[in-house]
Amino acid sequence: MNRLKIILLVLLPTLLIVCSAMGFYVVSELQTGTTEAFNKLESNIRVFGDNLAKNSGEYAKQVEVVASLMSLPSGTETGRIFRQIFEKHPTITALGVAYDSDFLKEVSQGKHPSFKFEKFYPNDPMSPGQTSYAFIGYRGSEGVVTTASNTIAKTYETADWYLGPKYLRRGKWSYPFPMQLTKEVVCAYGLPFSIDNRFAGVVTCFVSVANWVGSQQPEDLTLLNAGYIVVNPIGRILYHSQTKSTAQFSIYSSASELGRCDIFKELDTIIDQDYGVTCLTLGSQILQPHGRHGGDSLLVYSRIRGNNDWTIITAVDKKMVLKGLYQRLTIFCILAISGVLITCGIVSTILVHANEPVLELSRAAKAVANGDLQTKISSHITKRKDELGAFSRTFNTMIDALNCNIAYQINEADVLARVDQELDVAQEIQESFLPSDGFYFNPDKNFTLQARLVSSPLIAGDFYDFWFLDDDLVAFLIADVDGRGFPSVVSMVSARTLLRQVAHKSMQPGEVLTEVNRILLEEHKNGLFVTVFLAFYNTKTGSFLYSNAGHVPPVILEREGNISYFSYAENLMLGTIPGLTFETKQFTLHTGDILVLYTNGIPNMLSETGEPYNRERFSNFMTQQKNTVTDRIVANVVSDLENWRGSAQIEDDAGLLLLKRTVPLPPCSNDEWSCDEVFQSDYGKGDYIVNDVLKQMEDRGWSERDAFAVNMALVEGLNNAIEHGNALDTTKQVFVRCSVSDNRISVSIRDEGEGFREDKIPDPRLRKRLTNPTGRGVLLIRNFMSCVSFNETGNEIYMDKYRSDFI
Repeated sequence: MNRLKIILLVLLPTLLIVCSAMGFYVVSELQTGTTEAFNKLESNIRVFGDNLAKNSGEYAKQVEVVASLMSLPSGTETGRIFRQIFEKHPTITALGVAYDSDFLKEVSQGKHPSFKFEKFYPNDPMSPGQTSYAFIGYRGSEGVVTTASNTIAKTYETADWYLGPKYLRRGKWSYPFPMQLTKEVVCAYGLPFSIDNRFAGVVTCFVSVANWVGSQQPEDLTLLNAGYIVVNPIGRILYHSQTKSTAQFSIYSSASELGRCDIFKELDTIIDQDYGVTCLTLGSQILQPHGRHGGDSLLVYSRIRGNNDWTIITAVDKKMVLKGLYQRLTIFCILAISGVLITCGIVSTILVHANEPVLELSRAAKAVANGDLQTKISSHITKRKDELGAFSRTFNTMIDALNCNIAYQINEADVLARVDQELDVAQEIQESFLPSDGFYFNPDKNFTLQARLVSSPLIAGDFYDFWFLDDDLVAFLIADVDGRGFPSVVSMVSARTLLRQVAHKSMQPGEVLTEVNRILLEEHKNGLFVTVFLAFYNTKTGSFLYSNAGHVPPVILEREGNISYFSYAENLMLGTIPGLTFETKQFTLHTGDILVLYTNGIPNMLSETGEPYNRERFSNFMTQQKNTVTDRIVANVVSDLENWRGSAQIEDDAGLLLLKRTVPLPPCSNDEWSCDEVFQSDYGKGDYIVNDVLKQMEDRGWSERDAFAVNMALVEGLNNAIEHGNALDTTKQVFVRCSVSDNRISVSIRDEGEGFREDKIPDPRLRKRLTNPTGRGVLLIRNFMSCVSFNETGNEIYMDKYRSDFI
């Protein structure tokens, strides 16, 4: 026993020192060598991504040049400009200009006299009444070819490279697609252009993906024989370096086929971050199903900025990258371990039976305390028949149960986060396609229109719309798309676009719905079902032509306060039965009457006890609004619905649209008051202007409610000019013009700032921005005033307020 103690006292410290030194050296070398290798790979892929981003920026500049030329009233020779760009940029495949069909219709009607088509394309003039036109320049087999392609003219208004810039009103890159003219897979950068401050079309640059993305590759990756891919923000593979084309799968689907759904979180990180290196088993096969190796791969990635945030990813064999480092460490470890193993063998033989179970339990307990929930007690210890064996089995069972519980909670959290993100995007798209602030008033047309949509958390796809078919005929509709979440919003956009394209003043509403039903059944194979109430209103006569496709029937709030009901629609919703025809009916809206259109989310709104709001309660509440001005009725309905609902969740979208036939505004007296003032950018300096306007309103008998609205809008507009426009710079000035008459107030506020774009302001009504204390100024002004607009640079706001007695 004394000899054993001596051996242990001598050998154990020696083994501890040797093992610690060897471990420190190996870990240090691994960290240093691995970091250097990873940094080098990361640097190369970042340079590659930056070069691609720089190229995409250069393409965008060329599109901006053409777009600026299209807006000039003097015109230019577009074909010559195209050839100059082709000569300067040999990687550009094609350039094109596609005109908006609505703009061309207006041109054919004599509008936009400053636009002369022959100034742009003298050799190919537009035919009378032509409503689509695309001018294309591309590299053909014999050089640069410019042509007005009828094939493209028939299809471009449904193409991604045209629709994205049109609706976003900014430049946008499309996903890769095969181009028929050049027989290549291309990406397109589109930029909208305007003529007479009216969206007129899109200028597009088409770039071969093979020439752009595949034109260069980092040297180190070439030496390692590694291919690469380019993916979009949802993991879809847009370019494959080995096939020189787009791939037909995503990195997520590839991982699923390999049974690696557990690495979705790592793939999300790769797409979300700007650059980095991560190690994944089967990484090569995830990027390409027939990868060269199935072991650990280093996924090196970098964001391509300026091009829809695409990401370039390459998979490199980890063993090949670290081969030299491993060889050095292997030689060292063999020499060191040889001596250590001999010593450890002697000590292990002595201690194995006496101390192994206790040491194993201690190690496992410490690992769990440090967060390692994968540790387990060895099987040969759990098979023991004594108390240590029983405790070891209980310990392993506890670890398994804990891991299952944590995995379940993590999966639930990820699913909820993805659903919330999708719903946020769906609500933002839904809001963007609704008419601005849902209010329209034109005293010359003798009607006012007010609308509101209360979205449910699940987004049900309800929407409303209104637009003028000619000077005296306005079309308006309210609709409910079948479904929930993001798919319902996609269906909403399709249905709204289709209804606007088909509707024409020469058609009746029933004919429009019949044609839309036919198109839905022929072109939407997956099924798109929507209820629609569509009407054409003559602002001169008050006559209505309408047709109902399965939508909840509207009601009329008569001037005396009575409610009259429409009959329920006999027809089914759109998209159900082929050959279905819809009847057009007619009625007349008298002065002071209000047409009330709504979706079934209002009568179906549930209280905390599960009782529906129902149609009868809604009708009774509307009769109480007979003496309420129109722009308050919608707010009162929403408030009553909120009081009825309480803490219950909104199960369905609730849409409401009111159209009132108003009396003409009486003539104003000749004593209109006006002012033209300038003051320094400092809070409180413009208070005297607000006080003067309110005094003039009081002298002319304006209501307290109108005075409150004008006060809030003026203060908000002045503060925005001081704080956001002039950035609190007291050396800059604010310019204000006001006029007050018996029934109208006009205000303009201009600052000396750079201006802003209203469409860049996030909607404060979105769920993710409800707790943000800022960003509501413009929304408040639009709700307080009758008409609100901005100048082209965005540093001057124009506000009009009509007396609410006539609205």
